Amino acid sequence: MLLYMVKTRSWPADRFRALLDDVMRQTQLSQAQLAAYVPIDQSQLSRWRSGASRPRYESLATLGRALQREHPELGIGPDEILAAAGYTTDPEGPPGREEDAAEARAAAPSRPASEVTRTVEEIQAEINEILARMTPEERAQWERDMAAEDARLELIRQRRRLQWARLMRGESPELD
Repeated sequence: MLLYMVKTRSWPADRFRALLDDVMRQTQLSQAQLAAYVPIDQSQLSRWRSGASRPRYESLATLGRALQREHPELGIGPDEILAAAGYTTDPEGPPGREEDAAEARAAAPSRPASEVTRTVEEIQAEINEILARMTPEERAQWERDMAAEDARLELIRQRRRLQWARLMRGESPELD
């Protein structure tokens, strides 16, 4: 895949650099190690950090997925990386150029709605079968476990929202 950079002055390079610097500091990754997640040469990551070139949507999404997978404690994924670089990730998300939104839609995997619906229905049927085989005690434990997991995920979402708000205000996203 050919990677190219779009040089533009209209992207928030300072905000993006702050996020990358924070990631590198918290993970103790070198610039070369972080670049390997994309994968790109560390000199390209240097151009991103300096604001000399704007990363492509696909490269940032790849980096975000890698960070989410390798460093989940950061609470940073594709949406945060893309937004920091000024890309629109969804209609309710941070502002971005319309061309960026079009690029995001084009990069998203497309599957027929019938295929997606069928998959959801198959998963729901499998869950229902498993739940039907559970004893009342097992089901109660499962419901407690799911409630605890929901609470844990909500705390992570709240932390990510706080970090993002701090970053958008130009503050360090690190929480006390």
